[in-house]
Amino acid sequence: MNGLPASGTSRRTLLRNVLALAAAAPVLAACTDDGDTPAPSASGGGDDKFPGVALKVACNPTSQQACAEAGKQWAALTGGTVTAEIIPYAERATSYASWIVSKDASYDVLYAGVDFISNFGDKIYLDLAKLLGDTSDFVPAALGQLTKSGALHAAPLFADMELFFHNKKNWAEAGLPEALPGTWDELYAYAPKLAVGNREPCVVPWNNNGVPFWIAFFNSTGGQLFSEDKSQLMFDNDKGLQTWQAIARGFQAKFFGTAGANAVGDQDTSLLFNQNLAASQINTTGFGSTALSTDPAAKSVIGKDDLGISPLPGIAAGTSGSVIVAEGLGINKFGKNQEAALSFVKFATGAQFQKQLVLGKAGQVLPSSRLSVSRDAEVATSFPFAAALAEQAKAQLAWPGNAPFKWNAPFLLGLTNLSKGTWTPEQAHEETINAVKKLMIAQMGA
Repeated sequence: MNGLPASGTSRRTLLRNVLALAAAAPVLAACTDDGDTPAPSASGGGDDKFPGVALKVACNPTSQQACAEAGKQWAALTGGTVTAEIIPYAERATSYASWIVSKDASYDVLYAGVDFISNFGDKIYLDLAKLLGDTSDFVPAALGQLTKSGALHAAPLFADMELFFHNKKNWAEAGLPEALPGTWDELYAYAPKLAVGNREPCVVPWNNNGVPFWIAFFNSTGGQLFSEDKSQLMFDNDKGLQTWQAIARGFQAKFFGTAGANAVGDQDTSLLFNQNLAASQINTTGFGSTALSTDPAAKSVIGKDDLGISPLPGIAAGTSGSVIVAEGLGINKFGKNQEAALSFVKFATGAQFQKQLVLGKAGQVLPSSRLSVSRDAEVATSFPFAAALAEQAKAQLAWPGNAPFKWNAPFLLGLTNLSKGTWTPEQAHEETINAVKKLMIAQMGA
């Protein structure tokens, strides 16, 4: 469903394996000139005609179906053709590096995510900031993930976020109000009433895939994890410590259960929630939507009217924070069909096709990257996540990706020790800072 990875994985888990480019840096640096191909004009989006032009799109599995459908519709409007091909994740970074060195023009449109923008930037992607025209309707945090050093290297195709899902039937049986309180501490106080039998109050895969959730808490403080070039660590302060302390209070209150904490990934916690083995979960709409699925693999026993969907609370009253998982479409700077590629990108990320995408009329359902689509009356009626996504989009959603060094491990070690009570929040904070600093120094010395 929704083009998501197989059980036990998530899009963020896939991000862990991005290629380290330090060894190739001298070669890649020599291949960043822009003199080979002129930039396309800002026209496009289906208004122009491109008879006989054959575009190739390098896709992630999540977006291949959407790109294929957008290609069919764009072809009918323009006379061109589109082939949307999946480039396996394990091969993608190596492929991009190879294409940069050889100035390969095989693919006209390229998958883009936060790590690929961070690693490759203007080495392979055109700057679309001026070419796209008005970008104010895109979710701001999605644009941020696809921007490097002021250059917008891709247009957002979708923008998924972490939200809070709860079983309203559990809430009612516990005598709790349906509306969520505004802070995590107030929510933790519900734990004794929600823990019934083997049902946990809330499931989060803290010990195996907990970093995005840590960042969601941290984002509610307004803090910044790293500098833009990831040369400076910026969570070694009170905001970072407050985040560890807030999560620790959730463990101490037994709001976060053991089964959830030890789950392999966020698809696994969604299955716990779907089977009523948890009264709530933090998850993306991609996995949270499986609670409404009739597919036996979703194992859902939750009624359509019993699924509560809300923005995440904050550590302090009046705050909220989450993380965004955005995927975009960039244009190959070495491509020979850049005018047509821009036209296709504008069509696929335009409001008309985005509405089809979120309503499931394009073969799959993905959360729109367009604010106007999230607020659309038909979408709000047909897509139950729209209102919560639009509200959550107002909060800080920064997700810095893992490149160029794998900083997940120190955070996961801290979360695991925190969940077991073997580290205090202060220890987790200090140990994580020290371990990440060592990784940064090693990366800079490579």
